[in-house]
Amino acid sequence: MVKVSKGLADLDDIQFRMKCAIDLVDAVHEAMLNGSFTAETYTDALFGTRIYLNALNDELRLCIDEMLDDGKKEERNLA
Repeated sequence: MVKVSKGLADLDDIQFRMKCAIDLVDAVHEAMLNGSFTAETYTDALFGTRIYLNALNDELRLCIDEMLDDGKKEERNLA
């Protein structure tokens, strides 16, 4: 049960950080449309956010794989 709780807490943390990154994309988009600088000025911010989202995606995949592996181990122990 402790491993499941930790896994769920990890998923919750990743989801929160993904939401923050999505909010950042929205903010950069707004700045690109209505900011005082040209849209091209913000391309580095978008690229950095893309890198961060990709890292979160990798972290999410590892977390899910870990939870699935733990579930399989638990099934074998019960059998």
